[in-house]
Amino acid sequence: GSFVRIIETDALNREIVQSIVRVAHVIGAQTVAEYVESDAIGQQLAALGVDCLQGYAIGKPMPLDDLLLDTSRRRTSNSTHIAERPAASLLTS
Repeated sequence: GSFVRIIETDALNREIVQSIVRVAHVIGAQTVAEYVESDAIGQQLAALGVDCLQGYAIGKPMPLDDLLLDTSRRRTSNSTHIAERPAASLLTS
């Protein structure tokens, strides 16, 4: 989370995140970035190859019962889970 929060303005943090993503992918692991508080941060993380995003830009914290109800509704409508989404969905063509 601490690398993600200032990734827009800190080149070293971008390099650290990119290195972590590369190593994770080499070993077959997926990456999840926390503290994604804006679409701009999400877009940078997606461009670096991060697999999934979590944070206020994706969805605000809520009681578990509300989350389960919302998840159930989204499954019936084939929508993405509210608390996490694929980072690639933020990349523009």
